[in-house]
Amino acid sequence: MNFNSFEFLVFFPVVIILYFLLPFKARWAFLLIAGYLFYMSWKPAYLLLLLAVTAATYLCAIGIEKTPVKRKKQALLILGLAIPLALLFFFKYADFFIRTFSSRQGLLNLVLPIGISFFTFKAISYLVEVYREAQKPTRHIGIYALYVSFFPQLPAGPIERPGHLIPQFYRESHFDYERFTGGLKLMLWGYFKKLVIADNAAVIVDRVFNDVHHADFNNGIFFITAAGFYAFQVYCDFSGYTDMAVGAAKILGFDTMKNFDRPYLSKTLTEFWTRWHISLSSWLRDYLFLPISYAILRRTPKEKVLKVKTETWAYIGGIIITMFLGGLWHGANWTFVLWGLLMGMYLFVGFSTRKLKKRIRKALSIKKSWQWYRALQVFTTFSLVCFAWIFFRANSIADALYIIKNLPTGLGDLFQKVFLSFDFKTIGANIRHIYLEFNIDYLHVIALALGIGALGWVEFLQGKGSAGAWIKKKPLVLRWGIYYTLIFIILYFGFRRTAPFIYAQF
Repeated sequence: MNFNSFEFLVFFPVVIILYFLLPFKARWAFLLIAGYLFYMSWKPAYLLLLLAVTAATYLCAIGIEKTPVKRKKQALLILGLAIPLALLFFFKYADFFIRTFSSRQGLLNLVLPIGISFFTFKAISYLVEVYREAQKPTRHIGIYALYVSFFPQLPAGPIERPGHLIPQFYRESHFDYERFTGGLKLMLWGYFKKLVIADNAAVIVDRVFNDVHHADFNNGIFFITAAGFYAFQVYCDFSGYTDMAVGAAKILGFDTMKNFDRPYLSKTLTEFWTRWHISLSSWLRDYLFLPISYAILRRTPKEKVLKVKTETWAYIGGIIITMFLGGLWHGANWTFVLWGLLMGMYLFVGFSTRKLKKRIRKALSIKKSWQWYRALQVFTTFSLVCFAWIFFRANSIADALYIIKNLPTGLGDLFQKVFLSFDFKTIGANIRHIYLEFNIDYLHVIALALGIGALGWVEFLQGKGSAGAWIKKKPLVLRWGIYYTLIFIILYFGFRRTAPFIYAQF
């Protein structure tokens, strides 16, 4: 069941009621059963995968703690990593490699288990932390199984660290009205972002990306518009899910990590990756980028190689390999690999041009605090991210290259007609022409306008402190007016086109 399904709207209230009615000692078992039932709602047989990953990493972690011999610890670590990674590789990449290196006739046509990457990465995180002696292994197998299968995080994370979540399962919590209402508000905002913004943006995005050679799209503005709306779709889809997951956990008394922090207001690509999918970004940093970079440093005793500092080579190797694997993690398609490599190149260029940019700012007497300069940085970063999203969303590399090739087509003529004409009739006619070529219902446009406007306002308030705190200070009538307006918009505009969460497929 998806969070935006009728089944979940029945399932979750029942879980809340029973959870708080049960004695504390029975709650972990109840949540574990709820998690397994939740997961089995997609494909019951795949519960065996969840159990296998849980059992393998639990036993290997216990073994790592017990043995004093380093080689045995390493062997248990490798075994504990190999089992979940082998399952992940088989279900997610077997067909991909068969298509790449063999004939299409040998495809296995496997159905990808929902959220397999997320619960696998949680289990790997636990095992590595135990090996590094940063985390004591959990003897209570039920609590550990609950950590892996905590149902709000099963479909698409966040990839919670064991040191943050596991201790909370041992802590008794009582029903808290403030937490309950705070969690509901967060879930409501998540539903708004998913159903009103993401699903309505998908109408425009799918219209273009699923038929890039259509004769109607004879101008680059259609591809630019689709790429821009996809940026909102993927952000609101995934951050909307995260808000629902965090809100659901909060209602039950658990605090989970923040996964998004207004990423499209980032001034650099490095900053973007500290604000976007934070749980995955930090996971890749801690378990891939840093170990790879340190390994390169250890194996390169010279201060410089080809007149380039060893630290720079370590960064380049670490970031390119990490982003390549990060792209491949997102899906078994070369489009994701190219997206990851492009993001890696962005980060490398940003890293290697730091001093040059500083000299240019100094030569032009530009201060980093100037508003116009910060706005230019945000616009540039957002544009680069949107460009990369083309590879992420395209159905094939050929489609992505076709879109990129045709991005400039007709833009000069359009710019002259719209921005240089100063004729409102001409401007209106061109906007109407673009709208008609998209061939979409006007209600989708209204929903997007309302949704993106509300998103901008909320993110502005978040930058000032907290949107929740702002609303809380308002009179009761205004507060409830906002809540009911959100509910009305969700019900009226949000169910015209519902789709599974994008990241659930990863």
